[in-house]
This record gives sequence, C-alpha cells and structure tokens, in this order.
Amino acid sequence: MPLNSDQAIHRLLFQIQPGVEHANLFPEDNPMEISIAVDNIKCGGCANSIRKKLQERYSLAEVTVDVEQGMVQVSAENDIRAELVAALREIGYPERGSVTGVDSLKAKAKSFVSCAVGRMDR
Repeated sequence: MPLNSDQAIHRLLFQIQPGVEHANLFPEDNPMEISIAVDNIKCGGCANSIRKKLQERYSLAEVTVDVEQGMVQVSAENDIRAELVAALREIGYPERGSVTGVDSLKAKAKSFVSCAVGRMDR
C-alpha cells in the first residue's frame, strides 16, 4: 500500500517502522477534553463569565458550561486542568467539594459578582 506524504515524512524524520504502533506525533490534532464539576453556577450570567474568562486567559476555542449539572468542559491542546481549576476558583466557581467553611462563603460572594458581570456582558 503506498504511503501518503505525511506518512512518508514521519518515517523519514522519525524512522518509524511499518506495522508498529506509535503515539500521535501531532497531539494538537487531538485536543484534550477536560471536564470540571464546579460549585456556584446558577444561571446564564455565571456561564457567560466562565466562558469569557477561560477563553480570554487560555485562548480556548471551545468552552461549554452546563448550568444544570454544574459542569465546565473545555477542549485544550495541553493538560491545563490544574490551571483551569485555579482560574475558576479565582472567579468564584471552585471545583466541587474543594472548599468549605469561610472559603465557601468567599467563593459564593465572588460568584455573585462574576454572575452580575456575566449578565451585563451578554
């Protein structure tokens, strides 16, 4: 079976043997799907703030927020889960179960502000 140009280049550059499985040499072709369950998402304003913040900070093409389930899903070229969790916490949407007591109250207060901003930005 003849090789296409990409396969031929891969074999030349990386000395890949035919019939041997190899890791994807171009992971950007297969973005990582990252899902994070978060607290404090109440409405479309919250979802809008989350989308805007993550898209601006990480240049993400796709951010999906499921208000009912409290889920944030992104497609990213790299594993940036820890950074996403920190950014969400910063605007009042901590990973589910990660904050308690006074920290939980602070997160709720931040989420109210983020929500209000998100409603104005619609």
